[in-house]
Amino acid sequence: TFSNEDISLPRSELATVLLCVVLVQVTLLYLVFYLTQTSWCRFTRPDVVAAMYCATHKSLTLGIPMLKIMYSGDPNLSFITIPLLMYHPCQILLGGIIAPRLKAWMHGGSSLPGAY
Repeated sequence: TFSNEDISLPRSELATVLLCVVLVQVTLLYLVFYLTQTSWCRFTRPDVVAAMYCATHKSLTLGIPMLKIMYSGDPNLSFITIPLLMYHPCQILLGGIIAPRLKAWMHGGSSLPGAY
């Protein structure tokens, strides 16, 4: 995907994409966390954690082939795949960062704001 040497992308644009990816990931995790605890959708704590990870985590193994099919022959495919390539490690890092707090909360702690 990135074998084209004519491609130049400023670091500021990469940083902007990374910031957007992180904001989307954090927003989705937050949204799923609170939506699964509403009065009409009151999940158990283990179900909330499962929903947070299942709803927000996406795979490169599905995304890259789909992008290749959708944008077949597009010379900008390298640029199009950048957000997905950043989202994947971001979801792993954020998942690892919040895992200890979610574990404590799931086992009865109330260390998460707004948690029941």
